[in-house]
Amino acid sequence: MFVPTMAAITTPARRALHADRVNEILVYWFGSVTEPKQNFSLWFEGSPAIDAEITSKFKLDVEKAQRGDYLSWLSEPHAALALCITLDQFSLNIYRDKPEGYMGSASAIPLEYTAIGRGFDQQVNPIMRSFFYLPLMHSEHEADQKKCVQLYPPGDEFAAMHHDVVVKYGRFPGRNTVMGRAATAAEEAYLAQGGVF
Repeated sequence: MFVPTMAAITTPARRALHADRVNEILVYWFGSVTEPKQNFSLWFEGSPAIDAEITSKFKLDVEKAQRGDYLSWLSEPHAALALCITLDQFSLNIYRDKPEGYMGSASAIPLEYTAIGRGFDQQVNPIMRSFFYLPLMHSEHEADQKKCVQLYPPGDEFAAMHHDVVVKYGRFPGRNTVMGRAATAAEEAYLAQGGVF
């Protein structure tokens, strides 16, 4: 018996399947696509329960996105946003305190630049917009940090703090243990004084 693969699925069926995934990702993250809500506890506080829920719901999406299966999502603003959230936010939750989380986040950066270059960040609700920029904030490259500061409203302290740490140390010292890197004396002092990035 013939079992159709993804390659054998018709284009309309594949589009419908992907539209369902985009919608599920955005509704989970924002509560609604048309009327998004801020959910800081989900977004930034983190917990083992949230990590487990995201793993259960979206790990397969992360794996597919990392393989390039969702590159077609870059053709539309909300789908591109869902792709950035999947690679950046969901990777960091699923692989918390593991190198794979930061690698997943980094894989969103070139896709994010494409989406921003197409003006997609300006075509979504302002509540959603910053999630196009967060992969840059998570980057250890100074050029990405500079771009991030430019994209956020002037004076955004959180963007500035990330930027300043990368400019000063060339990376985020808070990742050294996870990434198997030796800390410099300056980084050890920064961490001893409560530095977290």
